[in-house]
Amino acid sequence: MNKFSKYVGLDVHQETIAVAVADTAGELRYRGVVKRIRNLSHFARERAK
Repeated sequence: MNKFSKYVGLDVHQETIAVAVADTAGELRYRGVVKRIRNLSHFARERAK
């Protein structure tokens, strides 16, 4: 079995979260920006419906 690791970096701002991923070789990839969800419990209830 191959073992590998990924490292996730999050740059949290008031309205957005920027995401980047790096592997053990040091290659860094910017994955994009997602909108920040302020009330996660509300989000979870909506998703469960």
